[in-house]
Amino acid sequence: MLDKSYYEGYEGEGEVKIWSDENGMVVWDGFYDDKWEMRYPHIVLEELKKFNEKLLDTKDEEIIKKSKEVIEQLVFLINAAVKNERKIYVEYN
Repeated sequence: MLDKSYYEGYEGEGEVKIWSDENGMVVWDGFYDDKWEMRYPHIVLEELKKFNEKLLDTKDEEIIKKSKEVIEQLVFLINAAVKNERKIYVEYN
């Protein structure tokens, strides 16, 4: 079950869903800053390297291809930043 109590009154605006199996929550994205630092890039890299196209809920070859490209580019960028001891930021609008 998704707890939507932190999204009530913001319907139609951006949302962040956080869930595991049947339980989770929906939160208005305005509760978060638009930009934050990726503090544990090594963990992000570990997760990105676990990507398995067979677990995607699509068989669309173009989406699968683009997903692989995005992950490859992210891994490259994060590795370069770590190697050069640069901070990494995530931002959304």
